[in-house]
Amino acid sequence: ADKEVLTGDAVVAEVEAQGNDAYPAAATHAKKEAAKAELAVAKAQECADSARAIASQAISTLQEVGVAFAEAFCRPTGATTPASQVKVAQQTAKAALRQLVASWQAWTSNLDSWTKFVALHLKVTRKSAAAVAASRQAEAALAVASGEHEVALQARGTAQEAKQQRQRELDAARQALARAEEKAEGAKRHRTE
Repeated sequence: ADKEVLTGDAVVAEVEAQGNDAYPAAATHAKKEAAKAELAVAKAQECADSARAIASQAISTLQEVGVAFAEAFCRPTGATTPASQVKVAQQTAKAALRQLVASWQAWTSNLDSWTKFVALHLKVTRKSAAAVAASRQAEAALAVASGEHEVALQARGTAQEAKQQRQRELDAARQALARAEEKAEGAKRHRTE
């Protein structure tokens, strides 16, 4: 079920990365499937926790009953079995029960560690998927901004060329004005003379 959630998250991230606008139905479907997978994981976890609690209770009961059973070992009447052999059998049975309980505790501890690892892995996978989606969105925004920047640079170049052309026209007009003023001044002097 954990793999289903991871796969569901990966699908959601991929669809989001490709753009919800392009595939809105796929995005909705992927989100629904991811939600179903998360529900399946939650139900499976509840069942596993319940089974583990029942098994823990059974192991405790087995240990209690097993110890009582081992204590009940006795030498049969009229048998030639030494009492030390009965004691060894009792100790062996009790040791096996202790080892069973210790193994069960180690297993539950490992299972708890594994569960925490899977939860952490799922969290990291989701963050990674979100980071990938954000990265792709940032790359798309960067591409748009780069395109706009290119257009702005071209517009700036065109505007600078137009400004330079207007400046040349203005300089030419000033020179023409200066020549016309000189001519008018020369004509005015010529009339006064």
